[in-house]
Amino acid sequence: MSESKDGTLVTSDERFVEDKEFEEKLVRKMDFRIMPLLILLYFLAFLDRVNIGNAKLTTMEKDLGLVGSEFNWCLSIFFIGYILFEVPSNIALIKTSAFLWIALIMFSWGVVVTLIAFVKNFAGLLAARFFVGACEAGLAPGAVYFLATWYKRSEINSRIAYLSIGNSFAGSFSGLLAFSLIKLEGKLNLKGWQWLFLVEGLITVVVAIASYFFISDYPEKSRWLTDKERKYATDRLKHDIGKAHIIHYNRAHIYAAFTDYVKFHSFIP
Repeated sequence: MSESKDGTLVTSDERFVEDKEFEEKLVRKMDFRIMPLLILLYFLAFLDRVNIGNAKLTTMEKDLGLVGSEFNWCLSIFFIGYILFEVPSNIALIKTSAFLWIALIMFSWGVVVTLIAFVKNFAGLLAARFFVGACEAGLAPGAVYFLATWYKRSEINSRIAYLSIGNSFAGSFSGLLAFSLIKLEGKLNLKGWQWLFLVEGLITVVVAIASYFFISDYPEKSRWLTDKERKYATDRLKHDIGKAHIIHYNRAHIYAAFTDYVKFHSFIP
C-alpha cells in the first residue's frame, strides 16, 4: 500500500483508492437502510421473548391450568432452547446466507408465538417457549455476521451497540402494547392474553417476510446502491479484510471461539 500525492491510499494489488467524502455518504446511506431494520428485528425479538410476562397478568395461568412452578418453567425453558441451538444455528448460518437465515428464523419464531395463542395446557406452552428460544438463538450471531458483510471492522462495534436500542425500546413499550391488546378481551371469543400473542406473533411474521426483500447479503448483490456505490462498498471491504465473501470455518476456528473467554458473554441471551 502506498500514499499518493493527494493523500489517498492506494493498494498495490487492486488499486483501491480511498475517497473519504464518498465513503462517508455511502456509509450513511447503508446505515439508513440497514440499521433501522436490524433494530426493529431486535425490538420484535425482545418483545416476543418477554410478552409472556405481560400475559401472566391476565387469566392465562387459570385458563391453561398452570399450577405451582409450571409458569416459571415456561419462562426458563426459553433459555434452554436458546443455548442448545445457538451453535447449530451458527453452523446453518454460514452454510446459507446471513439475511435469508435471519428472515427464516424470525418467521419461525413469529409463527410459534402466534400459535401460543391457541395452546391448551402446560405442555403446549412449555414446548412453544422452547422453540421460541431455539429460533431466536440465531438472531444475535446472524446480525453480527450480516454487519460484517457490509461494514469494515472499525465500524462494526458501534453498529452492534445501536442494536441494543431495540431491546431498550421493547422493554419500555411492551407493557403499553400489551395493555392495548389485552383490552380486546372477548373479541372473536379470544382471551386478552390470546390477542397479545396472536397480534405480536403476526407482526413478527409480516416483518420477517418483508425484511427478506428489503436487504441483500452483500453490497454487490444490492439493488438500492448505484453501480459505483456497489463497487466501492465491495472494494473497501476487500481492502479492509482481504475479501468480502463467506469464510469457510474449520475446527481450529471453532476451538479458538470456545476457548476465548472474552466471547463467553455472547452465549447469554
